[in-house]
Amino acid sequence: MAIVPPARGNFLSEELDYKSALSEFLLLKIGAQNNFNNQRFYTQKQFFLNGFYEQAVGFAAIDGLEIIPFNAEIFNVAMFNIEAGISGTTEIDIKVATTSGGAFTSIFSTTPKISSLAPNFTWFRVGETNVAWTAPVLNSLVTSPIDGQLVRNLSEGSALRIDLPQAMNNARGCGLILFLRSR
Repeated sequence: MAIVPPARGNFLSEELDYKSALSEFLLLKIGAQNNFNNQRFYTQKQFFLNGFYEQAVGFAAIDGLEIIPFNAEIFNVAMFNIEAGISGTTEIDIKVATTSGGAFTSIFSTTPKISSLAPNFTWFRVGETNVAWTAPVLNSLVTSPIDGQLVRNLSEGSALRIDLPQAMNNARGCGLILFLRSR
Protein backbone atom coordinates (compact mmCIF):
# COMPACT_ATOMS: atom_id res chain seq x y z
CA MET A 1 0.00 0.00 0.00
CA ALA A 2 1.18 3.49 -0.79
CA ILE A 3 1.13 6.37 1.69
CA VAL A 4 -1.28 9.16 0.86
CA PRO A 5 0.89 12.19 0.01
CA PRO A 6 0.71 14.76 2.82
CA ALA A 7 -1.15 17.96 1.98
CA ARG A 8 -2.50 20.90 3.89
CA GLY A 9 -5.96 22.01 2.86
CA ASN A 10 -9.29 23.26 4.11
CA PHE A 11 -12.65 21.56 3.78
CA LEU A 12 -15.29 23.26 1.70
CA SER A 13 -18.79 23.48 3.13
CA GLU A 14 -20.18 21.68 0.05
CA GLU A 15 -18.02 18.67 0.91
CA LEU A 16 -19.60 18.39 4.35
CA ASP A 17 -23.22 19.46 3.80
CA TYR A 18 -25.95 17.18 5.08
CA LYS A 19 -26.99 14.68 2.38
CA SER A 20 -24.06 15.61 0.16
CA ALA A 21 -22.40 12.72 -1.63
CA LEU A 22 -19.50 11.35 0.42
CA SER A 23 -16.72 10.81 -2.04
CA GLU A 24 -13.35 9.12 -2.16
CA PHE A 25 -11.96 12.62 -2.66
CA LEU A 26 -13.10 13.64 0.82
CA LEU A 27 -11.44 10.62 2.44
CA LEU A 28 -8.22 11.26 0.48
CA LYS A 29 -8.30 14.86 1.70
CA ILE A 30 -8.70 13.69 5.32
CA GLY A 31 -5.85 11.20 4.88
CA ALA A 32 -3.59 13.82 3.30
CA GLN A 33 -4.22 16.25 6.16
CA ASN A 34 -3.63 13.54 8.76
CA ASN A 35 -0.31 12.62 7.12
CA PHE A 36 0.64 16.30 6.87
CA ASN A 37 0.08 16.66 10.63
CA ASN A 38 1.94 13.44 11.45
CA GLN A 39 5.03 14.64 9.62
CA ARG A 40 5.07 18.24 10.82
CA PHE A 41 3.82 18.30 14.40
CA TYR A 42 6.76 17.98 16.75
CA THR A 43 8.15 19.18 20.03
CA GLN A 44 11.61 20.33 21.07
CA LYS A 45 13.82 19.65 24.02
CA GLN A 46 16.17 22.59 24.37
CA PHE A 47 19.37 22.25 26.40
CA PHE A 48 20.99 25.64 27.09
CA LEU A 49 24.35 26.56 28.60
CA ASN A 50 23.96 30.28 29.23
CA GLY A 51 26.83 32.63 29.98
CA PHE A 52 30.48 31.61 29.99
CA TYR A 53 30.19 27.84 30.16
CA GLU A 54 33.75 26.45 30.17
CA GLN A 55 33.66 25.96 33.96
CA ALA A 56 30.96 23.29 33.40
CA VAL A 57 33.32 20.90 31.54
CA GLY A 58 33.16 17.41 32.95
CA PHE A 59 29.86 17.85 34.78
CA ALA A 60 26.89 15.58 34.02
CA ALA A 61 23.27 16.74 33.66
CA ILE A 62 24.26 20.41 33.45
CA ASP A 63 20.74 21.47 32.48
CA GLY A 64 18.87 18.87 34.56
CA LEU A 65 16.99 15.81 33.28
CA GLU A 66 14.24 15.61 30.70
CA ILE A 67 11.86 12.71 31.30
CA ILE A 68 10.26 11.51 28.06
CA PRO A 69 6.44 11.38 28.57
CA PHE A 70 5.65 9.19 25.52
CA ASN A 71 7.38 6.91 23.03
CA ALA A 72 9.18 9.33 20.75
CA GLU A 73 11.61 9.58 17.88
CA ILE A 74 14.39 12.11 17.44
CA PHE A 75 14.30 13.18 13.81
CA ASN A 76 16.84 16.02 13.91
CA VAL A 77 19.35 17.74 16.19
CA ALA A 78 20.70 21.29 16.09
CA MET A 79 23.63 22.83 17.97
CA PHE A 80 24.45 26.52 18.32
CA ASN A 81 27.03 28.83 19.85
CA ILE A 82 26.49 32.53 20.56
CA GLU A 83 30.04 33.87 21.05
CA ALA A 84 33.05 31.91 19.87
CA GLY A 85 35.89 31.39 22.29
CA ILE A 86 39.50 32.41 21.78
CA SER A 87 40.63 28.80 21.26
CA GLY A 88 39.52 25.19 21.56
CA THR A 89 36.37 23.25 20.74
CA THR A 90 33.00 22.87 22.42
CA GLU A 91 31.55 19.36 22.42
CA ILE A 92 28.08 18.47 23.66
CA ASP A 93 26.84 14.97 24.42
CA ILE A 94 23.25 13.97 25.13
CA LYS A 95 22.90 10.78 27.13
CA VAL A 96 19.84 8.62 27.77
CA ALA A 97 18.93 6.20 30.55
CA THR A 98 15.97 3.88 30.04
CA THR A 99 15.34 3.16 33.73
CA SER A 100 15.40 5.32 36.84
CA GLY A 101 18.84 5.07 38.40
CA GLY A 102 20.14 3.23 35.30
CA ALA A 103 23.28 3.89 33.31
CA PHE A 104 23.35 6.74 30.80
CA THR A 105 24.67 6.19 27.26
CA SER A 106 25.20 8.61 24.40
CA ILE A 107 22.53 9.01 21.73
CA PHE A 108 25.31 9.90 19.25
CA SER A 109 27.84 7.85 17.32
CA THR A 110 29.48 11.23 16.53
CA THR A 111 28.95 14.02 19.07
CA PRO A 112 28.39 17.56 17.79
CA LYS A 113 31.38 19.90 18.12
CA ILE A 114 32.02 23.52 17.25
CA SER A 115 35.46 25.13 17.16
CA SER A 116 36.63 28.64 17.91
CA LEU A 117 37.03 29.10 14.13
CA ALA A 118 33.24 29.38 13.81
CA PRO A 119 31.79 32.90 13.76
CA ASN A 120 29.48 34.18 16.47
CA PHE A 121 25.85 33.08 16.19
CA THR A 122 26.66 29.81 14.43
CA TRP A 123 24.17 26.95 14.27
CA PHE A 124 23.99 23.67 12.36
CA ARG A 125 21.93 20.48 12.18
CA VAL A 126 22.41 16.79 11.38
CA GLY A 127 24.05 16.41 7.98
CA GLU A 128 25.35 19.98 7.66
CA THR A 129 29.13 20.05 7.39
CA ASN A 130 31.71 22.80 7.69
CA VAL A 131 35.39 23.05 8.68
CA ALA A 132 34.39 24.91 11.88
CA TRP A 133 32.07 22.20 13.24
CA THR A 134 31.28 18.50 13.34
CA ALA A 135 27.63 17.67 12.75
CA PRO A 136 25.98 15.18 15.12
CA VAL A 137 25.30 11.61 14.02
CA LEU A 138 22.62 9.72 15.96
CA ASN A 139 23.21 6.07 16.82
CA SER A 140 20.71 3.16 16.90
CA LEU A 141 18.86 4.50 13.87
CA VAL A 142 15.62 2.95 12.66
CA THR A 143 13.27 3.86 9.82
CA SER A 144 10.34 6.02 10.91
CA PRO A 145 6.92 4.69 9.92
CA ILE A 146 5.79 8.31 9.63
CA ASP A 147 7.97 9.39 6.70
CA GLY A 148 10.64 6.73 6.12
CA GLN A 149 13.38 8.97 7.60
CA LEU A 150 16.13 7.48 9.77
CA VAL A 151 15.42 8.40 13.41
CA ARG A 152 16.56 7.56 16.96
CA ASN A 153 13.77 6.06 19.11
CA LEU A 154 13.26 6.93 22.78
CA SER A 155 11.05 4.93 25.13
CA GLU A 156 8.43 6.46 27.41
CA GLY A 157 9.93 7.10 30.84
CA SER A 158 13.52 7.43 29.60
CA ALA A 159 15.59 10.37 30.85
CA LEU A 160 17.88 12.64 28.83
CA ARG A 161 20.74 14.77 30.10
CA ILE A 162 23.38 17.06 28.60
CA ASP A 163 27.09 16.62 29.30
CA LEU A 164 29.93 18.94 28.28
CA PRO A 165 33.10 16.89 27.55
CA GLN A 166 35.09 19.94 26.34
CA ALA A 167 34.58 23.67 25.83
CA MET A 168 36.18 26.57 23.98
CA ASN A 169 38.12 28.98 26.16
CA ASN A 170 36.12 32.09 27.01
CA ALA A 171 33.07 31.17 24.85
CA ARG A 172 29.60 32.36 25.83
CA GLY A 173 26.19 30.74 25.32
CA CYS A 174 25.68 27.46 23.52
CA GLY A 175 23.09 24.75 23.37
CA LEU A 176 21.55 21.82 21.65
CA ILE A 177 17.98 21.27 20.46
CA LEU A 178 16.41 17.85 19.93
CA PHE A 179 13.47 17.70 17.52
CA LEU A 180 11.03 14.98 18.68
CA ARG A 181 7.69 13.59 17.62
CA SER A 182 5.56 10.82 19.07
CA ARG A 183 5.75 7.37 17.55
